[in-house]
Amino acid sequence: MSTAIQSVYESFEHSGSYSCVSSETNAIVVVGTGPVGIHFINELRQRNCDRPIVVYGGEPWKPYDRVRLSSYLAGDVSRDELELDALMESEVGFELRLNCAIKSIDRDAKTVTDETGRVQHYAELVLAVGSRPYIPAIDNVHCKGVFTFRSLGEADELFARRIRSRHTVVIGGGLLGLETARAMQNYNTKITVVEHNQWLMMQQLDQRGGGYLKDLVEQKGIYIELGDGVVCILGEGRVEGIKLRSGREIACDTVIIATGIRPNTELARDSGLSYNKGIRINDELQTKDEHIYAIGECAEHNNNVYGLVKPGLEQAAVLADRLSGGDARYLGSLESTRLKVMDHTVVSIGRTGVDEESSVSVKEFVYGSEEAGVYRKIRLFGNRLIGAIAVGDWHEISLLQDAIQRRKRLMFWHLARFRNSGNIWGTEADMSVLSWPSGAVICNCTGVTQGRLTQAISSGCASTACLTEATRAASVCGSCKPLLSEMLGQKSKPEPVRAWRSLLTLSLIAMILAALFALIPPIPYPDSVQVVFRWDQFWRDSVLKQISGFTMLTLVLLGMAVSLRKRITKIKLGDFASWRYLHVVLGVLALAALVVHTGLRLGDELNRLLMLDFIMLAMVGAGASVIISNEHRIAPAIAKRRRRQLTWLHILLFWPLPVLLGVHVVKSYYY
Repeated sequence: MSTAIQSVYESFEHSGSYSCVSSETNAIVVVGTGPVGIHFINELRQRNCDRPIVVYGGEPWKPYDRVRLSSYLAGDVSRDELELDALMESEVGFELRLNCAIKSIDRDAKTVTDETGRVQHYAELVLAVGSRPYIPAIDNVHCKGVFTFRSLGEADELFARRIRSRHTVVIGGGLLGLETARAMQNYNTKITVVEHNQWLMMQQLDQRGGGYLKDLVEQKGIYIELGDGVVCILGEGRVEGIKLRSGREIACDTVIIATGIRPNTELARDSGLSYNKGIRINDELQTKDEHIYAIGECAEHNNNVYGLVKPGLEQAAVLADRLSGGDARYLGSLESTRLKVMDHTVVSIGRTGVDEESSVSVKEFVYGSEEAGVYRKIRLFGNRLIGAIAVGDWHEISLLQDAIQRRKRLMFWHLARFRNSGNIWGTEADMSVLSWPSGAVICNCTGVTQGRLTQAISSGCASTACLTEATRAASVCGSCKPLLSEMLGQKSKPEPVRAWRSLLTLSLIAMILAALFALIPPIPYPDSVQVVFRWDQFWRDSVLKQISGFTMLTLVLLGMAVSLRKRITKIKLGDFASWRYLHVVLGVLALAALVVHTGLRLGDELNRLLMLDFIMLAMVGAGASVIISNEHRIAPAIAKRRRRQLTWLHILLFWPLPVLLGVHVVKSYYY
């Protein structure tokens, strides 16, 4: 017996000698020590639940993260790193019973009996019993050298096997099959993946996406056999090869079956609970028995068995709230898969169309780059985002998941950007994780949101290790670690620009002045000579007309000169904020002079072009100043993107202005 295993058994024997919870106590009994069961217990603790808790685990190991077993097999994480949050076995009213599977449930007596014959009373029973590997009908499947991969014990067996295997065949081209193939590839082992469907990860990807993934996997040196199934394991006593449905034979010394999972429903079946694909539950996560609940991979809610950890974690949080006196309800989870396959991200969110009939009301938009190994597809019902598929890294995935969850609308410019670049909202440089909604999931493996990480940072977390310990974010695949670092590096809100209130007021005045030309009719000429104040002299008297015109021209030229300070950093006179403020002041004064000079008349031909260009220039510039003055109150990425867009449009509208002004002055004096 290895030292690690021996220490676990000694720990179990020690904890079994001192029972913290009496068998007669009506405790909360949890069956299952996987990620979902442990998350449920931790959620109870966070709600200061002081009820006695007894947890049963069918394996001898302390609770571990089953999701990370492929990383453990690949050597990316140690055995210690697999352990879930430490359970305080010495805690009063809490007991962890390892290597102690539950054999039966007596619903009338409200008791469970473990395999040692010990009986435990319960007030509420939580079934978090998970699932088991699915074994297809293959001849000689019990031959030596055939493995499944679902538990830590099986991972240890494969860990030893991979050293001496020369050719391993993995049956199953889904997530587990591909991750197992990657993990077994060490020591120059030849790996062949056999998938009976026409493309890889058929439950998550469409055919084109599966083709992209196949190319990426084969670039790693793994052989792929599609559209052909295994009918027989060859060999007498030990594996010598496999026989395919097509009649072909492939020599190998190891076979790993990774063809999916089936929920563990035996306890429910034997105790008379309702089950189908999984143990049937309602919105309160109750089974047919109001005192028995089911969560995780074993549970079936509204005919859905999710088979993923994130929905199970959501169910655990809801149940913890209910058993702590809350009234939370579970209304289902977004069908969302975000995985690392061969170091490449694979995403499937919402209604992907993989198992749907085509619909004329659903529009699909696709972006693909074979050179970059990137494939992206989004699906819209009307103009609302309902699903997405992606192969390859995509910085917008978390935002995409939130948008699909909320069925957000996409505008034509979003779709145009997606067609051109494969991005919906902007480049990675544009997007700050701090601008994401608080409900956006940052760590898909554990379901940790931006809001929860923000709370952890506010509570004092100053490193990614601390965030991981506090929230379990980045504790599985680690792909979200850059996002955690970004949050830590930019956790302080931006300070408002100097005199932002005055800048905002002036900008709004400029927008109002510019809008006057479109919103109200021109100022009329007086209809009587007896009017005391003849305002029409501003447009009839050539001297006054020239004064207002050259005043406006001077203000425009000064504004242009001021903009040089904003563009040329070598000009050191004054600071940037002061010159920006002066630029806005000059813009407001120029607009006021324009009102006096024209009486809100747009003119004709070239004069009209000049007026429209200047009014749009002022409106866009004022809009950029509004964004700048409100940057401390706007999400950083959105503010940055809008400010840049308006600034460049402002510059673009400026270029025709000198030409049009020059033509206007020459024409006025020439004629």
